[in-house]
Amino acid sequence: GAVDAILAEDIADFPDLNLAEAIQRIPGVTINREGGQGRTITVRGLGGDFTRTNINGMETVAGSTGNRDRGFDFNVFASELFQTIVVRKTQSAELDEGSLGATVDLQTARPFDFEGLRTAFSGQGSYNDVTEDVNPRAAGLVSWANTDQTFGVLFSAAYSERNPFDEGFGTTRWGDNGQAVIDRTPDSTAVPTGNFGGCTACSTPEELDAINRAFHPRIPRYAESLLDQTRYGLTGALQWRPAESTLINFDALYAYYRSQTENANAGSISFSRMNETGINETVVRDYALEGDNLVYGMFDNVDLRSENGFERHITKYHQFTLSGSHEFSDTFRLNALLGTSENDLDTPYNFSFAYDALNVDGYTYDFRNGQDRMPHLVHGIDMADPAQWTLTQSRRR
Repeated sequence: GAVDAILAEDIADFPDLNLAEAIQRIPGVTINREGGQGRTITVRGLGGDFTRTNINGMETVAGSTGNRDRGFDFNVFASELFQTIVVRKTQSAELDEGSLGATVDLQTARPFDFEGLRTAFSGQGSYNDVTEDVNPRAAGLVSWANTDQTFGVLFSAAYSERNPFDEGFGTTRWGDNGQAVIDRTPDSTAVPTGNFGGCTACSTPEELDAINRAFHPRIPRYAESLLDQTRYGLTGALQWRPAESTLINFDALYAYYRSQTENANAGSISFSRMNETGINETVVRDYALEGDNLVYGMFDNVDLRSENGFERHITKYHQFTLSGSHEFSDTFRLNALLGTSENDLDTPYNFSFAYDALNVDGYTYDFRNGQDRMPHLVHGIDMADPAQWTLTQSRRR
C-alpha cells in the first residue's frame, strides 16, 4: 500500500495557514482554496466527498461556510495542533471502508511522544497595509511524562487571525446581443431581439450592425471582498501505562472557526438584458472595435447597480476519544476505541441588498492600452451621492 506521512517537524518548516495546506505537500494531494487558503483536498482527481478522515483514530466530519456534504473542511483546524498526518491512498484489509480517494489519519500530540517536561511556543505577525491590520498567529504546547513513561499529560493551543482584501474587475462573461444564436441562412426569418437602441457615433447602418454583432462584457463591474477569519484550537491528552503490555489514551480536541465576508460590487446591468429596459434603450455615443470585441464604449441610458452582501459562519467542533491496547500474548492483541465528536455550523446572518440608478448618461468602459484585466471605468454619476440610488432588492436567509 502507498502511505505518506507528515510529522510535526515537517509542518513547522513551512508557513501553512491551516491543516489543508499542510496536507497538500503530500504527492498526489491538491487542495481547493477559499479566501486564499486551503479548505478541502482532492486525491488523485477524487474530491473531498470520496475521502475518509479520521481524527485520533475515529472517523469524523467537519464543515464550514455552508458545507453540508461528505467533504471534510480542513480549514477548521490549525496545522500546529497535530503531531502526525498520514494519507493512505490504497485500501487494505485493516482499513474501514468508505473511501474511494484516500483515508486521512490525523493524530494530535500525546505526552509519550516526548520525554520528560517539554514546552514549545511559536508566534508571528503580519501587517496588511491595505486593511491596516495586524494578523497575529501563535501556538504553544506543554507536555510532561514521568521517567518510566507510565503516565503523562499534554496541553496545546493555537490561535490565528486573517483579513485578506481582494479587489478586481469582472465581466460575468462576454456576450453579443443575441446575434450568435441567430440562423443566418438566406431563407431564415429569425429576428435578433438584442440590438442597441441607437448609435450617434455610427455613420452607416453597417457600423451599427458591426457593434451589435460584437462581443461586450455582459455585466462590467468593479468588485471588492473583505474576509475576516478567526481560528483557535485546543487539545489535551492523558496517557497511562499500568503495565508493559497495556496502554490507555484519552484525547480531547476543540476547534473554533469564524469566517465573515463582505462582498461589494458596482457596475452596469443594461448589457445583459436583451429587452426594452436594457440593451434596446442603450445608445452608443463612442466606441472602438478590436476584431469582434467592443473594447471601448461610451453609452447613454445605462442602468447601474450597486450591491453589497454580508455573511458570517461559525464552526464549533469538539471530540473526545478513549482508546487503549492490551497484549494478552505474542499472538493475541486487543485494540479498543470509544469516542464522540460533534461539528456545529451556525450561520447567524447572510443577507444582501442592491441599489439601482436608471438611465445614466456617459457610462464608459475602456479595455484598450493593455487594460484588459482592469479597464478604465466612468460611471457617469457621483457614485457616493445617495440621491442617485433606489433600493430595489433585499435578501436575507
